[in-house]
Amino acid sequence: GGPSQPTRAFDCGMPPQDGNPPAKTGVLELPLFRGTIAVCSRWTPQGLLFSSGDDLWMIKLTGTGTVDGVPRRLTLGVGPYVDPAATPNGQIIFARSVAQRVVERASLSRVAEEPARLYADSGSTTWRASTTSDGSLIVVERQVGDSREIWTKHLQSGRQELIVRVPAAGPTSAVVSTDGGRIAYTQTPNAASGASP
Repeated sequence: GGPSQPTRAFDCGMPPQDGNPPAKTGVLELPLFRGTIAVCSRWTPQGLLFSSGDDLWMIKLTGTGTVDGVPRRLTLGVGPYVDPAATPNGQIIFARSVAQRVVERASLSRVAEEPARLYADSGSTTWRASTTSDGSLIVVERQVGDSREIWTKHLQSGRQELIVRVPAAGPTSAVVSTDGGRIAYTQTPNAASGASP
């Protein structure tokens, strides 16, 4: 093989007021953040405030702008949290990015009528929804790891029920029969599980 290519290292920099080059903080060289995407957002009296993964973090810096201590996690797990800012007394405000998947029903005869929301969850991908002829039951699909779950929702009671979990590499395109008695779906082979259609 040929000569190895240099790897590019990214880091947060602290430019000094005297015009000299910025000092690398070393935040992104810490084992916890190496190879991740971290956005250094705000310098605060308590340290550097930044987002990494789905959480917000704070780490103290020395007077010359290098890491001084261990990072402190400020949020846990239901982010992503982005664009944090801090007040002089240490309060932090931030935005939380939330994706929502929605299933709605629209009338073909009354086009001016607002669609009715039937179902919503935090799924980031949309798949086919199916309904019975009387509109009392819908079928939706959720991705869970390497599997797809097929769920029903009874619209009058709001009750949701897991029907089957299918090891599948792709969508199952579940369709409910007009009377609600059966559900048909496809199963794409999943190499990890060894499942077959």
